[in-house]
Amino acid sequence: LLRCASAFDEPLTAAYKPTRRESVDGVLRRMRERFGCTMVKAGDLVPHLLEQRGRVRLLAMLADQSPSAKSEQQTWIEFLGQQTSFFRGPGWIGAKLGYSVYLAAMHRERRGHYVVRFIELSRAGARAEPDQILTTCISGPTTAGSARSRFMDEPMASATASTPTRDSFGLRLRYACSWLLFFLGYRLFGLRRGTIRQNLRRSFPDMSDAGRERIRNDFVTRQAEILAEFDYARVMGAEELRARVQLLDPAGLLAAPVKLVLLGGHQCNFEWM
Repeated sequence: LLRCASAFDEPLTAAYKPTRRESVDGVLRRMRERFGCTMVKAGDLVPHLLEQRGRVRLLAMLADQSPSAKSEQQTWIEFLGQQTSFFRGPGWIGAKLGYSVYLAAMHRERRGHYVVRFIELSRAGARAEPDQILTTCISGPTTAGSARSRFMDEPMASATASTPTRDSFGLRLRYACSWLLFFLGYRLFGLRRGTIRQNLRRSFPDMSDAGRERIRNDFVTRQAEILAEFDYARVMGAEELRARVQLLDPAGLLAAPVKLVLLGGHQCNFEWM
């Protein structure tokens, strides 16, 4: 959210789920609002939009927050070979309140460097059903190769000429500490090891054990990187953020005076997005 908040001409409003501890919630909010983003609790979002009466023109949401089992605001969509519940909010807001909906597809170019490409899901006035918007975003090919080509080929091709930003001592130290933490927790004590392996077997039943093992190792490594970068976001400046996160905007969304929902997921470093 940080990069989009600093790039668009319109103020960015983002929905979020509060944490159980108020002190932790305050730290997260201050970090996410550093570049002008306004955080609104997910449960208060629709009343907030109605109260503002169209003044909120740029809204960011994450689609893969799992709703509670009793929530009425959920829909079930097949994702990576299994039925998964998703909040209906992004699709409902786009369809009922007249927002265009775009997927913010993020790709990791190298450690600490990302590319975001905006993909149109629904245009304002198109009369799309709420679940249809989410299905367009989430469903589709489930193999690693086809999913990569669907969302990532263009960002990769456009980002090959970017100049790497040298990691500061603070970021390198955070990488080292988070790697050690994940090594102790996952490798030594086996935290969530069984859950990760079970989910990979369900999602990629036809993949070889060696292939799933490569994904598992990459996942653990990336989680350690995300933890380090998450903490670094508290002190990173706007200029360094622009160098580390590129926004590809072929449709000219950054300057468009229309109401937009930017729909993202827990993919790559969504805090830097």
